[in-house]
Amino acid sequence: MNNIIVVIPSDHVAKSLVASGSLFALHKRYIIHFVASPNVTTPLPGSVAYVNLKHNSSAILAIIDFFFWNIELFAFMRSQGESIQKSYKYQQFGRFWQAIMNTFAHPNYINGFRLLDCLIFRKEQQIEKIIRRIQPGLVIMPGSALDSFSFIIGRTARGLGVSTLYIVTHWDYFSKKSLFRFTPDKVYLWGRDMLNSAIANSSIPRHIFSIVGAPQFDRCLSNWPTQHEAALHLELDPEKRWLLYAAPSIPFDDETIVCLINNFIDDFFPGTLGLIYRPHPRGHNRKSRSLIKLSDLIHVSLDDPKAEKFNNDVHYFNLLASCCGVISPWSSLVLECGLVGIPSLCISFSDQINDWDWSNAQYSDHARALVARESVLMCNHPSTLPTMISNLLDISEDSERKLRIKQSMRLAVYSDNDNYSNRLLREIEQDFFSSIRKGDRSKHDANWGH
Repeated sequence: MNNIIVVIPSDHVAKSLVASGSLFALHKRYIIHFVASPNVTTPLPGSVAYVNLKHNSSAILAIIDFFFWNIELFAFMRSQGESIQKSYKYQQFGRFWQAIMNTFAHPNYINGFRLLDCLIFRKEQQIEKIIRRIQPGLVIMPGSALDSFSFIIGRTARGLGVSTLYIVTHWDYFSKKSLFRFTPDKVYLWGRDMLNSAIANSSIPRHIFSIVGAPQFDRCLSNWPTQHEAALHLELDPEKRWLLYAAPSIPFDDETIVCLINNFIDDFFPGTLGLIYRPHPRGHNRKSRSLIKLSDLIHVSLDDPKAEKFNNDVHYFNLLASCCGVISPWSSLVLECGLVGIPSLCISFSDQINDWDWSNAQYSDHARALVARESVLMCNHPSTLPTMISNLLDISEDSERKLRIKQSMRLAVYSDNDNYSNRLLREIEQDFFSSIRKGDRSKHDANWGH
């Protein structure tokens, strides 16, 4: 019972749960064993088993698994009264798969598909052997979208009578992709907004949900440098104010927007304002109408998250601290900056060239909550962008408005006087180990952070 298995399906999850130091307090009291996908390259401390699951090596099982996830997703959307044709995922399918989804993704059929799912993906023998060998008291999985690796391990653990916990790692999980192919014992959420969305959009009982916070956002709440210090670290002009444009992963014509912002700066704030452009590190290919090379824009500093000098936590931390405002089509970076009172302007219009219409994003639960509390500004048409940027700059100098933004963001991402790592330990011990208190282990790996 002193053992805990933590499932790591991707590098994104490894950074959110491990590199962030979120598991540090848990590691001091329990022995953590990682079960990771072979695709994970982020170093993991201690005991690690890299497992290639059976469904990954079988083309037929992979197709069936893909089918089940998407049938569940689109049936869920239809149950909420949404059109599946507007879904970005649906738009990426060819006509054959679109016809399949249109026919079978219906709430009336979903129970039959769930029964087949339980029969085909009931357990994984490799994972059974690992669980029987380790004898964990708990299996922790990330709540991430369409994550077959974590789901199959969790269902196998439940079949063996082992407790299971989901830690949500995506801001929009319950408003766009709240799919559970089995019901875990507990689900840990970011904040009150996510709880409201979870209750409204899932069939999971309320007592399974607990609010703990977001594992990757603790760094935003302490040791925040001044804008001047951060600009110097990034080799930017510290006498200027800097805006940050954060590109989304879903395709959008970011380059045209960056050109518009550059022209706005040239017209109204030459020499006193600059723009940092940061593409998404896992961004999909996108179309653009712009023929201008971004490196030729005199007011724009390019920040490449794939370049070694820009791909680290220290750089990212200073990147956020250097800006007086954020412009983005609903990136979770809006939350990170909002937690320290940096205002955001969210792009909420279609670029008329890529498939996804960003005007739909504002109607998702996770975005709607921020809009209702006026935690963010929205730009609904390119013609209003200059006016909205001016409003953003005004808010960046309004201390009372910035304080209200910070307070509002606490409803999206819970925090208190303690760190996430300690809150996670307390919640897990209360939920799973309340009768078996373990003393601190004297020896632990220094790679665990903090």
